Amino acid sequence: MLIYKDVITGDELISDAYEMKEVEGGLLYEVECKMITIKKGGGDVNIGANASAEEAAEELDDSQERVIDAVHAFRLTTTPIVTDQDTFKHYMMVTKKGSGYLKRIHSYLGESGAPKEEIKAFAAGAKRVYSGIKDRIPNTNPVFYVGEGGADNGMVVLLEWRNNETTPVLIFWKHGLKAEKY
Repeated sequence: MLIYKDVITGDELISDAYEMKEVEGGLLYEVECKMITIKKGGGDVNIGANASAEEAAEELDDSQERVIDAVHAFRLTTTPIVTDQDTFKHYMMVTKKGSGYLKRIHSYLGESGAPKEEIKAFAAGAKRVYSGIKDRIPNTNPVFYVGEGGADNGMVVLLEWRNNETTPVLIFWKHGLKAEKY
């Protein structure tokens, strides 16, 4: 199994146990997730697929809660740093700590010895992809997550709801992940 870690923080963000679909010319990964019912405190109750209409209407008892499978599995946490279109723009382009996230990834690619063609492709497409994401934020009401460590300089993972807000989809910057065999 491969675990994908944030190249900046080292936080584990996702694994190849989830189907990762490359989109936006290979700059992003999208992972379609499922809602699951767990026992509060961490124990799994039901790790099945999305609930049917009848199941969704069922009441959970006080010992259960509904969570997004990958968010729960990798202990992703919501971030107060990025909450809307404006804070997303600021984080991706310029932060209080200096350069924005896209610049940090560009620098990482150069320092890690990535092929020049890959660095050029990232630089050419990153701003276009970023703009597309930024422009759809008001319409998709995404949730913004960071890894378990909660660092404020690593990847901000977006969660968008699709299919009439029944399917959670996590969005990762491909070049901000490093695969490690587990």
